[in-house]
Amino acid sequence: RSADLPTIVALLAECLREPRFSADAFHAARMRMIAELRALSADPAALAMQGLTRLLYPPSHLRHEPAPADAIALLENVA
Repeated sequence: RSADLPTIVALLAECLREPRFSADAFHAARMRMIAELRALSADPAALAMQGLTRLLYPPSHLRHEPAPADAIALLENVA
C-alpha cells in the first residue's frame, strides 16, 4: 500500500546506513567462505579456471579472482 511507503523507505534507509551483523553470523559466514575456498583449492578444474581468469584479467579488473590462498588470507584478517 502506498500509505506504508514512508515506513518502508525509512526502514530501508536505516538498514543501509546502520547495517547490523551479529558477530556469530559474520564469523560463520567467513568460516564457510574459507572452507569453500579450501575445497576449491583441491579441485584441479577450479584451479585451472581461476588461473586462466587471473591471466586474462589484471587485479584492477572486476572479473579478476585472487589466488585461493590470497583470498583465504584476506578473509582470515577480516575482524
